[in-house]
Amino acid sequence: MRYLILLGAVAAAIAGYYAYWQSLADGLADGAEQWIAERRSQGYEVGHEGIRVRGFPFRLTVEFDTPRIADPTHALAWDWRADWVTGYLQPWNLTHVILVVDGEQHVAWTEAGKRRAVTLLAEDTRASAIFDRSGALKRYQGAMQNAEVEIADVGPASFASAQVAGRHNNGEDETRPPGSVDLGLQVADLTLPPKTGGALGREIGRAMLTAFLPTPPPADVTEPAVAAWRAGGGKIDLRDIEVAWGPLEIKGDGIASLDTALRPEGKIRAEIRGYDATLDALATAGSMRDEDVKTAKFALSLVAKAGPDGRLFVTTPLTAREGRLFIGPAPILSLPPLF
Repeated sequence: MRYLILLGAVAAAIAGYYAYWQSLADGLADGAEQWIAERRSQGYEVGHEGIRVRGFPFRLTVEFDTPRIADPTHALAWDWRADWVTGYLQPWNLTHVILVVDGEQHVAWTEAGKRRAVTLLAEDTRASAIFDRSGALKRYQGAMQNAEVEIADVGPASFASAQVAGRHNNGEDETRPPGSVDLGLQVADLTLPPKTGGALGREIGRAMLTAFLPTPPPADVTEPAVAAWRAGGGKIDLRDIEVAWGPLEIKGDGIASLDTALRPEGKIRAEIRGYDATLDALATAGSMRDEDVKTAKFALSLVAKAGPDGRLFVTTPLTAREGRLFIGPAPILSLPPLF
C-alpha cells in the first residue's frame, strides 16, 4: 500500500509539474503573439513563419522561424530579419533569457538618403539577458564567433570573435547612480572591408573597451537623440582601452563626448607603441605632411621609454578636438561628424 501511495504521489507531482510547464508554454506563445500585436499597433512591421514552444521538462524553448522586425517610421527606417531564433528559459527562473540566432541575419537602414544593407553569418551567435521582477532589463551580454559580414556597396569584412556586455544601474551603491550604464566591448581579429582600412591597414588584431555612462545613453541612434544626449551633458568614462591596429598599439583611459558638430571630443591618457611606424604609414597615405611627421617623431622621442621587452613606448595624451585627433601636440587624423 505504501508503494502505491508513493507512486500516486509521484504521478501527481509529475502531472502537476506538467500542467505548470504547459501553462507557462501556452503563456509564452500567447505573450509572443500579444507582443507582436502591440508592436504592430505602434507602427512596427513584425512577422515570422511560425512559433513553437517545446523543451519539457527542464526548459522552455521558444523557436521563431524567419523572424523579422522593422520600423518604417523611424528616422533610419531600420529592418532586421534572421533565418531562425531560439529562446531558452528555465521554468523556475523566467527572469533569465538566452537567445541563439542560426543562419544569416540581414540588417538594413537609410542613412543620408541612401539605403544601407549588411548581411552577417556567424558560426555561433547568442545573447543572454537578465530582467528584474518588473520586467526591466538589468544585465545583458552577447557574443559572435567566426563571423563573415557583407556590407552592400562596401565589401566583405570578418572577425574571429565579438562580445558586448552591459549593466543598467539603479542606485545599488554610490558608484552606480540611477540610470547609469556599464558597458564592455571586445573584438578580435577584425578584417575591415577593402579600401576602408586607411593608413594602418585592414587588420585589427584586437579592440577592447570598458566604459561607464554616468547618465542614460541616447534614447535612439539618430541625430536629434544623440544631440539631445550631448546637450544634456552626456559623456563616456573610458575606463580601459586597448587597440592593436597594424603597427599601432594603444592602452589607456580617459573621457569622451561630442562637440556641437557631433564630432568626437575628449582626451585619453595613452601608452603607445609602434608610433614611428604609424607616423610613417600616415605620411605614406597622405594623412600627414612630412614636416608634421618629423615634428611628431622628434617630440615623442624626447619622452620615449623602453619597456620590459625592449620596445620603445610613449605615455602621452590622445586628444580629440575641433574635428582632429592629436598625439601630444601633433595632429594625425581628421574626425568627421557622426551624422
